Amino acid sequence: TFPHATYTSLQAQTQNPLQWDPIAKESWMDFTFAHRRYKAYVGDVRTVAARMELLKKYSFAGVAFWVLGREDPKIYEQSYNLFLGDP
Repeated sequence: TFPHATYTSLQAQTQNPLQWDPIAKESWMDFTFAHRRYKAYVGDVRTVAARMELLKKYSFAGVAFWVLGREDPKIYEQSYNLFLGDP
C-alpha cells in the first residue's frame, strides 16, 4: 500500500478523482504507471467512517489500523468524534 499522500499526489497529477463504491463502501481510483493501468482502493475518511458505523452498530470495543502513517489524516478527527464527541 501507498501512503495516503501518494494517492493525493496521483489524483493531482492524473486529474482522476477518487470514486466511491457504495456497495463495498470503499474509495478507489484508476491510474496509469509505466504504461500499465491500475485500480487502487484508498482508505480515506469516507471509508473509515463507514467502518466506524459498524463499531456503533455491533458495539465493538475498538478499532485497529494496519500501518500507521499511511492513512488519511482526517480519520483521527472522525475517530475522536465517534468515541469522545465533538472536540
